[in-house]
Amino acid sequence: MKLRAYYLLLPGLLAVFLLTLVSHSLNQVTWFASLGLGSLTLAILLGMVLGSFWPIAQSPKLVLGITFSKGPLLRWGIILYGFRLSLQQVEALGSVAIISDLFILISTFLLCYLVGTKLLKLSANSATLIGAGSSICGAAAVVATGASIKASEQEQASAVSTVVIFGTLSLLLYPWMYQHGFWAMSEQAFAVYIGSSIHEVAQVVAAGSAISSEVAETAIATKMLRVMMLGPFLFLILRCLSFANEGNSDSKERLPVPWFAFIFIAVVVFNSFHLLPENVINLIITLDDFILAMAMLALGLSSSVAAIRAAGTKPIALGALAWCWLILAGGFLQVWLS
Repeated sequence: MKLRAYYLLLPGLLAVFLLTLVSHSLNQVTWFASLGLGSLTLAILLGMVLGSFWPIAQSPKLVLGITFSKGPLLRWGIILYGFRLSLQQVEALGSVAIISDLFILISTFLLCYLVGTKLLKLSANSATLIGAGSSICGAAAVVATGASIKASEQEQASAVSTVVIFGTLSLLLYPWMYQHGFWAMSEQAFAVYIGSSIHEVAQVVAAGSAISSEVAETAIATKMLRVMMLGPFLFLILRCLSFANEGNSDSKERLPVPWFAFIFIAVVVFNSFHLLPENVINLIITLDDFILAMAMLALGLSSSVAAIRAAGTKPIALGALAWCWLILAGGFLQVWLS
């Protein structure tokens, strides 16, 4: 990219940067923090609200920077996310957490895709995005998958809205279920249940912490294992879509290779050797939080509330079905494995 092209990105990048600072400040307010939405969810919500009343994403001076934020910048955010994970986390969790995460990921995604495309007649992109957000890591999985399959902003925003709605309900429901003995399982099993079936990392933190610090630690580790599956998931999705395109004589377009997903896995492996000091890792994670928040806010700016409303009730219905499946299938699985 030439120097002038970088210069043209600056106004939009600066606007997204400043608005992300506002989002970060809001997340420090006690009332917003108590909602358990997390910085990424709050950033995209702020972007959607602003985008609905202030068409900033259509400004000729800002559009390039905003597009860059929800594209290449997002991919770098996903790559740096790997510094939160290590192979040691997988080993420490044991087979129950691994089996739980794999079962939830595969079953939830297939349920969303089949019901979404066959019964609800949603587009393959919408069903894929809702399945990815519900089965892996919420909004981050939606936008990472959306960038790989070239989904529209409206499709991505509709999928993210399901994560916001049902993930928020989960962080309230799960502690209530634990307190009232809804499931006959141990505290350890309930922690795995939380980590394997709640959408967002921030929502897992909120739900686990509402029970105990021990539950939160195991739940977060289980959730991070799900996040680690994002790279292989994107590779398999792209391979499946490429195979489908090969059978379509009218489609000559080759789907892009998600190189950032492979780099993400390489970063996880590198991080497993603990070569970097802890303070450097913490600095990278802080930077990554802000980069991902910028990407979410940029996506929100391009996705107005009216556009999501125009998508209809079908995405919300599919999100609700996935939510019920996560609660029931995840719970019965832990009871069976206990």
